[in-house]
Amino acid sequence: MADPRVSKCSQEGAEYFAGMGAYMLLPNAGAEAKSRAQAAADICTKETNVPHTVTTVSKSEYDGQTRLVSTYYKVIRGG
Repeated sequence: MADPRVSKCSQEGAEYFAGMGAYMLLPNAGAEAKSRAQAAADICTKETNVPHTVTTVSKSEYDGQTRLVSTYYKVIRGG
């Protein structure tokens, strides 16, 4: 049984890179990132007895010439 004194899971807030723009680094990068994030959320739920879920986060980056949008899966409390 999870310790009720645990207020925050170590994986809460963790982000898993899914891809950039229309391109993925690996063919299954997005699916793999989502799977890893969901596994971390499940661990957090067990550790804290508080439901955790996965959300999609987009970050805009500018390299001086091009604006790129990266997508991440993030572990959050609640859901």
